Amino acid sequence: MGTIKKHRIIAELDRAIIEKKTVQDIDALAKALAAELSKAHSEKVVNALAEIRRQLMALPADATDADVDAILAVTDKHMGAPLGAETRSELDKIVEAAYAQGIAEVGVKPVFGAPDVKSLATLQEDLFFWSDHYYEDNVKDTLHDELTEYFEEGLTRDQLAKKIEVAFRGVADSGDDYYDLLADHTATKVREIGRLSGYDAAGIIKIVVRAQLDNRTSAICRALHGTVIETIYLQRQADRYLAACKTKNKEKIKKSWPWLGDKDAAKLGNDKAIAKAVKKGTVGMPPYHARCRTITVAHFES
Repeated sequence: MGTIKKHRIIAELDRAIIEKKTVQDIDALAKALAAELSKAHSEKVVNALAEIRRQLMALPADATDADVDAILAVTDKHMGAPLGAETRSELDKIVEAAYAQGIAEVGVKPVFGAPDVKSLATLQEDLFFWSDHYYEDNVKDTLHDELTEYFEEGLTRDQLAKKIEVAFRGVADSGDDYYDLLADHTATKVREIGRLSGYDAAGIIKIVVRAQLDNRTSAICRALHGTVIETIYLQRQADRYLAACKTKNKEKIKKSWPWLGDKDAAKLGNDKAIAKAVKKGTVGMPPYHARCRTITVAHFES
């Protein structure tokens, strides 16, 4: 059976069944990513607390500024540490699986050529980048303020230890939420870039945006549902995004694949506005926002 003919048959299958399977598969990969990231984060918390407890036991009755600084240094050393080699290896495998799934969902065998290997390496490093910067960007300043305040309260060592443990428990919980979202967004984004590679291998030049329409569907996904886009524009988007990832510049990365909200949906009220946004590069592949369930599927002219 020819490739194009095969894809015509796939396109005519019950789309609800295909999309349901896709969501289940990508959810499993996202959960696996989140589990690895949360495990690494928990280990950092445990290691930091263990060393802080040892230092607290050796503290004099009245802690000096130098003692406080030493505790903060321990916190930064453990919580700001990059992911270990073993964790990175496991994450690499899951990211590769998400990319391969995207290719396979188009209906072609996942065979990684040089461009795929290059894209994968960048996507894996981008995941490490956002993970490694979580503490510095979201936790460090607040945690420093809390710990410093505890020392200034004149607590006993036992009281101090209990308060510090509570503070770190909060860091652990907030970290789980962050990594769960990072994992979900990474898995869906990597899968979609893999799907783009599959489109290229199958000679597919147009896709259609397919949202899951229910009471949870966002305004932007509802607005873009059914939009036909030439894959050349998606490739430009992917190229911009991968190039931005290499810069390690957070704002450039976000701008290259922006999250779209209700205001954006209101601006895309007709096909002409959507087509303009596609050519401009502000609309392309999903995910369009956090927890986005929208995908793309091959489109064939009737």
